[in-house]
Amino acid sequence: MQVHGLFEQRENLIFRKSAYLQWGDSKEVIGSIILHNPGGAKLEKNLWNDLNSGKITVAEGQITRDLGKINLIEKVMKKVFTPLEGRLLLLNLFNIVESDPDLAIEKFHSVKDDPLYSELLYPNISLLSDIPWIWIAWTTNESRIEELIERIEPQLISLPHKRFIGDIDEKPHRKFGYSIKAKYPPIADVKRDKLAEILKRQIKEF
Repeated sequence: MQVHGLFEQRENLIFRKSAYLQWGDSKEVIGSIILHNPGGAKLEKNLWNDLNSGKITVAEGQITRDLGKINLIEKVMKKVFTPLEGRLLLLNLFNIVESDPDLAIEKFHSVKDDPLYSELLYPNISLLSDIPWIWIAWTTNESRIEELIERIEPQLISLPHKRFIGDIDEKPHRKFGYSIKAKYPPIADVKRDKLAEILKRQIKEF
């Protein structure tokens, strides 16, 4: 597996503008996943240091560090697809690179109303219009991200298809009529096996 990312630094914050997981040589997009935020994902050390210091403002390449969550995703995908070939697009509720979820939320609130960051802060949901399926996996702890979910849900629901997969609870929403509560990919092997079976069944239903 390779992980490719495009990052931009602005006023001491780093944003991951796009990313994907690559298996094999095929450029076919097999699906997508929406997570909380990019966590602590980083490029190789020298390139990342140049970006972090402001020596450069944009950097693109292989993500080589802090791949814990990405490795969990790969383990599930290998159980769902045999063989596993193609690209999985990575999106987030917001694009700030920060490994501490609480600090990431603090940083989000500090810049959410600043037009300087508006085009960097949020994912481009239009990229998902023709994607076979969308794995919703941002977290069920909605109390701290309610504002972000309120923003993204109507965009997802307005897509030409509603091919959502994952360990999700689709209860009616008072505003949108469709609510998505989503869990992160599990750490435990047994739970990953269970999730893989759920994903296989959901994908076959499309």
